[in-house]
Amino acid sequence: MAANQIGLPVRAALVRLGDEEWVFFNPEIIARSEELEVEWEGCLSLPGVEAEVPRAKEVVVRALDETGAPVELHLSELEARILQHEVDHLDGELYVDLLPRDERRRVLAEFRAARDQREKRVSSLQ
Repeated sequence: MAANQIGLPVRAALVRLGDEEWVFFNPEIIARSEELEVEWEGCLSLPGVEAEVPRAKEVVVRALDETGAPVELHLSELEARILQHEVDHLDGELYVDLLPRDERRRVLAEFRAARDQREKRVSSLQ
């Protein structure tokens, strides 16, 4: 989760890589493989919808950990995807921004429909 998703004005992300949770401050991706993987992604910012998103298969990320110590990690596959997703948030982008225009429109329309449906259910309970 990126700090800006919950209204914190810091460049920080909390991620689980394998069995370990990390807090990264000022993370930056300093290298990306040319090889891409296309996998399904969703996001707490757009609940209820997913899309197939191309991402670099491998990345190198540089950041400070929660103690302020510099770290550099070489990540691949799911862990690389997670870091790219969170760094995108910190850069003001969502996964839908990586999609072709027609696919982005479809996903956003699906999100709006799901949101409207949730709001109707909540209203009916009140």
